[in-house]
Formats: sequence, structure tokens, C-alpha cells
Amino acid sequence: MVRCARESRLSRHMDYFNKTWQKHGDNSRYTTEIDKRLFASEALDVKMLPDGGVVYFLNRCRCSALLISLQVSVCAIGFAQKGSIDAATQAQIAASVAVERIQVGEPGSGANLVPVTFQLKNTSAQAIYAFSYAVTARYADGSSQSQSGSVDLLALYAQRMRISAADEHFLPPLLRPGEVFSCPPQSVPVSRRNEPPVGAEVEIRMLVFEDRTAIGDERQIASEFRRRQADAVLIAGVLDDLRSAQKAGDPVGVLERRSKDISAGIAKEPNGRTVGSVTVIGPDGIESRVEQRSARATHLQWAMSDRGDRTKMAARLLDYEQYLQALKLHSVRAGAKQ
Repeated sequence: MVRCARESRLSRHMDYFNKTWQKHGDNSRYTTEIDKRLFASEALDVKMLPDGGVVYFLNRCRCSALLISLQVSVCAIGFAQKGSIDAATQAQIAASVAVERIQVGEPGSGANLVPVTFQLKNTSAQAIYAFSYAVTARYADGSSQSQSGSVDLLALYAQRMRISAADEHFLPPLLRPGEVFSCPPQSVPVSRRNEPPVGAEVEIRMLVFEDRTAIGDERQIASEFRRRQADAVLIAGVLDDLRSAQKAGDPVGVLERRSKDISAGIAKEPNGRTVGSVTVIGPDGIESRVEQRSARATHLQWAMSDRGDRTKMAARLLDYEQYLQALKLHSVRAGAKQ
């Protein structure tokens, strides 16, 4: 009965999906076949929203083999979903940030990807915590291809945890008014003729501010806050593990055993729940299930680099506590129900 209901939903929205599929150069000839086989393989999950919109979730674990068999790169697949940015929102974004110094790099030897870099200047009166963007590459034959990405400056906390914690107080990373951020390179493919782009454009799709307000693509905004909720659960668990290790006579041994148990799927939380995935709900009401075993084990492996030094472990604990506090504060959108 569930199967029939699912097929019915997919059938009703097949035409919508066909119209909104983004065709990418050489991959466009595969579009019809991909449409059919993605639905048939249940690699595509559908969520119907109260306003009549439809959100499509591409389950890459289930469809990667399918896409490979069709000779289509996963990074070349995209969906044009309902909820595009209106003119008023675009004007708000344009008044808040400025994209500068867009540069198209050179493809590496034998590579079919080209790096595009740009800088983002905060021209608003508020600090920015996160943003998303779309890079559109233009080719000499008149074609174009787009790739998207996002940056969460709050996640720089996690990068700090890779090394032993420093003594100085770590301030939350922000893009403050007037500051400029150099975005990591975004890869775009070469053209059908194996030529690099002749130019590129960058569109900012979402901005999340320090006061937890946000503007832009509502789907991307909701996804950002869901991810932060999941990160808060992850870091809370890591903190429990680090505190237990700090109290032990052999903290490195405790961390090593805990990391192995987590990776093996046999570790338990204090409440008896097996360490694994968590379910979070975004401000749009959509649920996401996030697997956290690998990330949790990785954080514990980073902590082993302290080699049981109590001073370094205490400093690391302080950093994680600050990170968790920031995540909890910024995981709920301003005005959203908690």
C-alpha cells in the first residue's frame, strides 16, 4: 500500500520534474533515461510542501551506481526546484554583499575540471555566519554550466580541532561588516569540446547573519539550520567522550577504544542509545537523518594528538564547549519555533 502511494505521488509530479531538470551539455541526451530510471530505482525522494511546492532529494548512495552506468558525473546533476529567489530578495542580497575578483583558473594536466575563485565582501551592517552561491561558467561555444556551493564560517571551529588547542581564546569566526572572505575554489567542468570556460559569474543565493536572521533561497536556509542542529548533537557527544577520557588514568587508551567502538557501531550513549544517526527538523518542517559515526570517531582521533597532556586536553575541552555554545545559539532561525 505504501509502495502504491509512493508511485502515485511520483507519477503526479513526473511532468514537473521533467520540466525542471537542468540539462548540462553532453549530459542532456541522457536526461529522459535518467528521469525514468531515477524514479524506478527510488533514488529520488519527494517531499510535497504545504504551499504546493515540491522538493526533490537525490539519494546519492542509492543512485551513484545508476549515474555511473549512464556515464553521467554525479557533480553534473542538478535540480531546478520551486522556491527560486524573487527580485526583492535578490535586491536584499545585493545590498548586503559584493562579489569581487572572480577568476577562472587553468585545468590541471589531464583534468576535466577548472577552479573558479572569488571574494565576498560584507557590505551590510551585520556580521555574516554563512552563505551559499552558484557559479555559472560560460564557454566559447555559447553554452554554460552551473555548480553550487556553500560556506559556513561557524564550521571553522571544527577545523581548529584538528590540531592541539592553543592557549589563546578562540573568537567565533565571522565575516564582519567591511571584511572580505576569499572563497575556496569551486570546480566547474570543461566544455563539450574539452575547453575551459572563457568567463564565470557568481550569484549569492543565501546569507545567514549573526542575529540568526537569513535571506535568500528558503530551502538552502532550512538546510543550513538543520545541519547546525545535527552538528550540535555531534559536538555534545564528543564532549561527553572527552570528559570521560579526561577523568581516566589512560585518556589516550580510552579515546582509542571509544573511537573503535563507534566505528564498529557498538558504542552506546549514556542514555543507552547506540551512537549512529540523528534526526533533525529544519524551520521548514522537513526532517533529515544524519549519520554521525564517522565524524564522531574522527574528532576523537584528533583529540589523541594531545597524547594525554592534561593541559592540552583542558584547552581542547574549552574549545569544544565554546563551539557547542555557538552551535546551539545559531541552530535555530530567528523567529522560528523552538
